[in-house]
Amino acid sequence: MDADTGTSAHLPEEFVIRELLDASDLDALEREHGAAWADSGAVLRFRHLRTAARYWLAAALGDERAALSAPIADGWEAFTSVEWGAVHMRDAVNSELKAFSMRLVEVDGHGALEPQFSVDLLQVAALQLALLAADGLNARRCANETCGRGFVRQRSTRRKTTNRGEYAGTAHAVGVRYCSAECGKAQQAREHRRRKRVEKGDSA
Repeated sequence: MDADTGTSAHLPEEFVIRELLDASDLDALEREHGAAWADSGAVLRFRHLRTAARYWLAAALGDERAALSAPIADGWEAFTSVEWGAVHMRDAVNSELKAFSMRLVEVDGHGALEPQFSVDLLQVAALQLALLAADGLNARRCANETCGRGFVRQRSTRRKTTNRGEYAGTAHAVGVRYCSAECGKAQQAREHRRRKRVEKGDSA
């Protein structure tokens, strides 16, 4: 939420290990999902947070080599141990989490009486990463042979109604093989076409 403009944006679930890692640079990320604070340190913050996200995902997948090879910001030495990678992730995430605080606020029929506080894109992404780490759920790689993305919960385009009458996407973390419903459908279609080609060859 930007307190100056009153604008806010919803980040997709697992944004920090999907869209953040897919972005070529901070400018590309901001064009699609909103802005980080316009200061001289934003690019470095982005690089450190992306390194932290890459490290966490690789470690959650049990890929120690990938965890150690997570590209780090210019001028910083590469990780020499998993423990060092964990320390870097802790420090990068905690630096962003300083923007958040837990407190009670008075609420009336028009909402919270306390002014909204401002957080930016990278701070919310860091909060996502902290929650992923705290959840303790297993990460896995998408079984779609053209994808292979690391993920925790499968994204779905199906919609459900919340108790407030709003619509929200569904997400699944147990018993899933694909990072999204679309990836699952694409792989199933690919395998179906292969079976048809084999059956056609056998009947020839």
